[in-house]
Amino acid sequence: MSLPVGVPDLLSNAKLARAHAHAKRDLMRAQTEVATGEFQNRFAGTGGDPTRLLALDRALSRIEARTPNIAMARTRAAATQGALGEMATAAGDLGARLLAGNRDGMIQGVKIVGAEAEHALGQVIRALNTSVGGRSLFAGAAAERPAILTDASALVQVAKTALNHYADGANPPPDGMTPVQAALAALDAYFSPIPGEAVAPWTEIGGDPADPNQKETFARDAYGGAETDAPPVELGDDDRLAYAVRADDAALKSLVKNLALAAAVAKSDFAGNPQQMTALYDVAGKRLIADNDELTILRAGVGLSEQRIDRAQTRAAGERTALSMARADMVNRDPYDAATELTQIETQLQMIYSITARAANLSLLSFLR
Repeated sequence: MSLPVGVPDLLSNAKLARAHAHAKRDLMRAQTEVATGEFQNRFAGTGGDPTRLLALDRALSRIEARTPNIAMARTRAAATQGALGEMATAAGDLGARLLAGNRDGMIQGVKIVGAEAEHALGQVIRALNTSVGGRSLFAGAAAERPAILTDASALVQVAKTALNHYADGANPPPDGMTPVQAALAALDAYFSPIPGEAVAPWTEIGGDPADPNQKETFARDAYGGAETDAPPVELGDDDRLAYAVRADDAALKSLVKNLALAAAVAKSDFAGNPQQMTALYDVAGKRLIADNDELTILRAGVGLSEQRIDRAQTRAAGERTALSMARADMVNRDPYDAATELTQIETQLQMIYSITARAANLSLLSFLR
C-alpha cells in the first residue's frame, strides 16, 4: 500500500484516514478469524457460493435439535424395559405354582400363593407408576399424571366384588354360564368391556349398565393416563418411532387383572366351595402363565425399540461428525495463514500510526531545515 509522505495537506490526511480505517477493519476481521478459526466472510470463504454451506448448517441444526430427544428416548426406553422387568420378576412363577398346588391338592399352599399375588400386584402397580424426570412412563400422552390411580388392595376388592356377585347362588349367572364363568366374565368386563354388552355386577363394582360411557371402569377409575400414546421420537428425517407403552395395554391390564383375581379368590365367597375355588385358581394360574408370555413379547418389542434408538444415536453422532468436517473444510481458515495476515496488518497499522505522528509534527520551519 502506498502511504503519503511530505507536507501534510487535506489530501494526504484523507488518505491516511482511509488507510487507518481500512487497516482497523482488516485487523478486527483477522483477529476474529484467528480466534474462531473460520473465515469471517462466508461468501469469500465458500468461493462465492454459500448454498452448500447453508445446506450443511440446516442439516447440522436438525441433528442438534433431535439429539437430546433421542438421548431422552433412550433413557425412557431403558427405564420402561427396567419397569417391565420388575413386573416380570413380581409375577414370577405364581401361575405355575397355582397350577402345581391345585394339581397336588395343596389348597393351603395355593392360598399362600394367592396372598403373594396381592404383594406382586402392588409391585406391578409401582412399576407402572415409574417416572423419569418427573414424567410418567406408562401414562401415554398424559405424562404429567400417574399411570395407575389406585392401589393393589382396591383392585383386589374389585375382583372380590365381581366374584361374590355369583358365589353361592347369590345371583343367577347368565344363560349357559356357570357361576365361575359368570364371575370371570364380570371381572373381564371391568377391565376390557365388550361394547354394547352389560355384564353384572356393574352397579356393585361402580359402573352403570345403562350408561355405556361408564362400562370400562378400569379406564375410568384406575387408569390415570391418556387414551393416546406419547409423541414418537424423531430418529432421523422421515423416521419416527413410537416406543412408549401405556398401562392400559392389553397385556399389562391382563397381568393386573389376573394378579387381582389370584389374590381375591381366597377372600371371596367362593372360598366356601373347594371345587369352585380350585377352578378359579386353575384359571388364574393358566392366565398368569399366558400373561408372562405376553409380557415377554412386550419386553422384546421395547428391546427392538431400544436397538433402533441406539442405532439412531450412533448414526446421528456420525452424521454430525461428517457434516462438521465438511463444513470445516469449507469455512475453516488455515491458522498459520490467519496469524501471518494478522501480523502483517498489525505492522501496517503501526506504520500508519508512525507516519501520522510524523506528519502531525511537521511545520514550515522544520520542513525548510
